[in-house]
Amino acid sequence: MYYNDKTVLFLDGKFIKAADAKTDLICQTLHYGYGVFEGIRAYKTVNGVKIFKAHEHFDRLRNSAALVGIPFQHSAEELLPDIVVPTLVVVGARDGFTPPERGRAMAAAIPSAELLEIPNASHTAPIERPHLVDWTIRDFMTRRVDEKRE
Repeated sequence: MYYNDKTVLFLDGKFIKAADAKTDLICQTLHYGYGVFEGIRAYKTVNGVKIFKAHEHFDRLRNSAALVGIPFQHSAEELLPDIVVPTLVVVGARDGFTPPERGRAMAAAIPSAELLEIPNASHTAPIERPHLVDWTIRDFMTRRVDEKRE
């Protein structure tokens, strides 16, 4: 479906221009009633932004999806031990979206992975500390990738 500036929709009991819609007009949930929702809140803490009870929210979302037949085919965590390429996990020490403990667990689960935990950095660590990230990636590539080509 394509919408332009002349498209008018009947949404929530009234006619509106497509451009004024406050929802995604091409999502399956809107058109077919197929979907689940779980509200998540994040708060600023002294250790960066943290998602409040992230695992509990994810579990509720997974359970809701199961009730309406939306499959959760796998967990990415199950795939980590099968990674066989050189892997560098980069995490900000104050990342609230992917907390550092998740990055540490990821690095521990991937065979031969290395971890770069950037102090005082958030989810945008490569933007906050570009020189450190750049140097670490170059060093990693030289040691772990280029040496394999020789």
